[in-house]
Amino acid sequence: AFLNNTLYYVFGTALIGTPIGGSPIGIATVMAGYKYTFREVSLGLSARGVLLTNGIVAYVIEPGGGARQISVAGTAVGPVTCSITNTSTTVTTADTTLFTKYSDVTGIGIAANTTIASIDSSTQFTLSIAATATNASAALSFTLAGLPTYFGAPSNSQLWAPQAVELNKSVYMVSIHSELVGSDPDDPFAWNPLNKIVAYADLGLSIALSKQLSYPIVFKGTNMEFFRDEGNSPGSPLARIEGMRADVGCAYCYALQEIDDKLLWVSSASISPPSVWMLHNGKYQEVATPAVKRLLDGITTLNTFAFGCEGHLFYCINLTGGSNTLVYDITSDYWSYWTSASGGQLPFVAAAYSFNALTGGARHVYLQHATDGKIYELDLANVTDVGSTFDMDIYPPEFDANMLTSKYLSKMYVSGDQQTGSILKVRVNDNNQQPGSWTNWREFDLSSARPRID
Repeated sequence: AFLNNTLYYVFGTALIGTPIGGSPIGIATVMAGYKYTFREVSLGLSARGVLLTNGIVAYVIEPGGGARQISVAGTAVGPVTCSITNTSTTVTTADTTLFTKYSDVTGIGIAANTTIASIDSSTQFTLSIAATATNASAALSFTLAGLPTYFGAPSNSQLWAPQAVELNKSVYMVSIHSELVGSDPDDPFAWNPLNKIVAYADLGLSIALSKQLSYPIVFKGTNMEFFRDEGNSPGSPLARIEGMRADVGCAYCYALQEIDDKLLWVSSASISPPSVWMLHNGKYQEVATPAVKRLLDGITTLNTFAFGCEGHLFYCINLTGGSNTLVYDITSDYWSYWTSASGGQLPFVAAAYSFNALTGGARHVYLQHATDGKIYELDLANVTDVGSTFDMDIYPPEFDANMLTSKYLSKMYVSGDQQTGSILKVRVNDNNQQPGSWTNWREFDLSSARPRID
């Protein structure tokens, strides 16, 4: 994700920020072994941060550059030494970053059902009910409010979908048990336990969360539910949109990608095999061809990434155990295979782009390598791959002119980008591309005014 001219990404246990034109900087140590998604969020009137989550933990990168973890509801903290005053709601302590707004507070001199009403500074917070005693060294215990969990959850198990959405300056996340919870506006660390609505129109665990237009969307295994902000209070401001529910689910949490105003994902349904669907302006359509659906059938894990380049939008799927990357050109409505220079899948796990005044108004596309974590820039002006030249093989449709007569071409011209020193090699196969049936290579000199071969 990009924020304030800095690219943020995770590799191993390191959360890294790389300023445009600068060197990587270690931001924080995070949980390793899981893919993270990133979402820019509001931290105030003009302050922005980045929330990243893997479904087990969540962090917010704050304007100062550090990262702070969002608490999980029910986490116990304390006893902590605090100073309380009889009939006063003000409490001081050494470090308020240990607590969250709405946390339950207990201890001698604390009334029943007391919570933290606000965190006022790094050393002071306010209680919802005034203290009943004065004690400069009161031992208080806290049960934190925060992101949802469930009773008996195993250690390092998924608690929520690994995505977050922002709507009207509040952050929303959904637990695997379909509790759609929201934070206070401008504060992704404050989670009111009442700000919750359950996506219960159909049974099943929640897989992914996204948003289109102003509608948060909860994806389950075989369906999806839409919500909208109706300003309800108390409780969640959201309400379900009954007429927009759809019986198309998401097969895998990391199959969902947002690109511009479109959502694409690998689907699952009660009966139909896996497919690829796109949601645009609230309307969804299947974009996978029968051949693509056959490739997806039986796949249990995959990774996707999406990006835009030269006026085209691409949704890329790396199937587990696959030998190439399945790519859907959204702009052209066209599927193709892409391979790396070594002949395998494109070795990337995520994509991001920058667009701001400091880059000269140009859009820069960056891809993160799956194994070494390095960041690569995608630019059609680059004619080498990390300094090495590479070849591209093009297989056009077979040509027979719809007749059985033997055919030949006395001349062949080529139309394309022409760069001095570039050579286009052409060969022919009249036997269904059998390996031993190719002719010798013929060469076009792309530096000539009108490249041709006779």
